[in-house]
Amino acid sequence: MPRRLRRTGDEGPAHGWYHVRLRPCPEGVARTARERGSTVGSISQDTLNIILLVVMVAAFYLIIIRPQQMRQKQHTEMVRSLAAGDRVITAGGLLGTVTEVGEDEVLLEIAPGVEVRVVKDAVNRKVEE
Repeated sequence: MPRRLRRTGDEGPAHGWYHVRLRPCPEGVARTARERGSTVGSISQDTLNIILLVVMVAAFYLIIIRPQQMRQKQHTEMVRSLAAGDRVITAGGLLGTVTEVGEDEVLLEIAPGVEVRVVKDAVNRKVEE
């Protein structure tokens, strides 16, 4: 049960602030805890904290890192499989047809007779028609 708060009087700089009055632990309670051998920060509590930390790291990996790695792998495979005739959308929003594939870049035809050279990594996705 929470301790009652009391308003301090005019007895110094704490005027107007609320303070909690703490009482020492009764000797009987402290003696009983010592007899049972309970200690603060026991090994079981430390072990529980370590297990909780490991679970949190695993959840972080499964929720954030792993899906990002899978998306990156899919993008890399898509870029490797680019071929002439594929319709793609670039990161800048250009929609075009791949006419030539180089080692690091592709040539896109964005309009009849208009070709632009873009870096392969700038290709966001293929457009299925």
